[in-house]
Amino acid sequence: MKIRFNLIPILLALFGLSRIGFAENIDRILAIVDSEIILNSEFTAQYQMMATQGAFKGLTQDETEKAKGDLLDQMINDKLILIIARGDTSIVVTSQEINEALEDHIKNVRSRFPSEESFINQLATEGLTVKDLRNRYKDEVKKQLLKDRLLKRQLNATNVNNQEVKDFFEIYGDSLPKRPASIKLAHILTYIKPGESTLQAKFALAESLHTRLLNGDDFAQLAKNYSDDPTGAKGGDLGYFGRGDMVPPFEREAFSLMPGQVSGVVKTDYGYHIIKCTDRDGERIRCSHILLATSPTSEDTVLAQAKAVSVYKVILNGAPFEQVAKEHSEDAESRIFGGELGWYAVDELTPEFKEAIGESEAGIIIAPTLSPSGFHILKVLDRQPERPVNLDLDWHELKELARRQKASDKLQEMIAKAHERYNVEVRKIS
Repeated sequence: MKIRFNLIPILLALFGLSRIGFAENIDRILAIVDSEIILNSEFTAQYQMMATQGAFKGLTQDETEKAKGDLLDQMINDKLILIIARGDTSIVVTSQEINEALEDHIKNVRSRFPSEESFINQLATEGLTVKDLRNRYKDEVKKQLLKDRLLKRQLNATNVNNQEVKDFFEIYGDSLPKRPASIKLAHILTYIKPGESTLQAKFALAESLHTRLLNGDDFAQLAKNYSDDPTGAKGGDLGYFGRGDMVPPFEREAFSLMPGQVSGVVKTDYGYHIIKCTDRDGERIRCSHILLATSPTSEDTVLAQAKAVSVYKVILNGAPFEQVAKEHSEDAESRIFGGELGWYAVDELTPEFKEAIGESEAGIIIAPTLSPSGFHILKVLDRQPERPVNLDLDWHELKELARRQKASDKLQEMIAKAHERYNVEVRKIS
């Protein structure tokens, strides 16, 4: 029997992975759910997002049309969940929680750009600022939090007994995927960080450029010659931005300047900046900047590798891996557990880990391995081959699956009652 998990997917994407905002245009209504509506543009955005993930690959035209209908049904159910959550006075979302969630969304979108400036530039091409994003999506974030609270409460209120777990396994056990070949790892991490000499060299260069500016050198030309940001090609121009659009240290200095003024050297997580204000327009300013990025150099990589090798030699000389991890690993989260990382499916390991580990058995310690995070000394703690799901071995996982299935069934009952209680009008999908 095929397993079905019907917990309603939260399909509304506040920020797309390839786009920051959706175009504002007049479109038609696909469905009315009490006081809520589903627009064709909203449906299309969801459909396209799923299509890029391969959800409809290989479907016939009839199957695709059915999938579209299922998607609209899910979106309708999503609106019903929102209505139920709004009507529950015990579910409260504070302004602080909304703002924190909104900042997390914006931070997530920012992280997909190579720099703060490229993020702001992309916003500008869509006629937006970070402040506009906050205003546009604040209500949507509140709705999402309300729905999340309802779903979380529904799940937390659901428990299963031993017999229900056994019944779940009896019904769905043959359709549960096999447990993949897996490996339990620990590591000792050495980050590759810009060394003091790198930071001093960048700061000294920034100071020298600042001095040249004070002596009359052209800002735009220095930006073209020295800036590590893509904006350097156009003289460092960042365009107009408002408060909240830039990282705090940059913003504080930028907004303290008047047109024509140049800042001193400003340190941010991106490196050292020199900022020039070129215009003010109400609450928005226009600035250019020169960025000297504080990225690790090849020398910093060599130093990090040497440190990792020295730690590896300590282990080879007999020191317990767990103790060395607690003393030397720079991964604060795993360090307190002796470097333990937990279980991973072998096929999901990063390429560099997979190649370094190979067929190593439990107890093997692997020489420093380079990844984007730094150098890792890996230890294989245990391995398991691929196997079918087992009631005894996988009891805790099966119990959680059974609990979620039960919560899903309860949620479906709640939604079915909401369909009867609230007006739902569906129009044809084009």
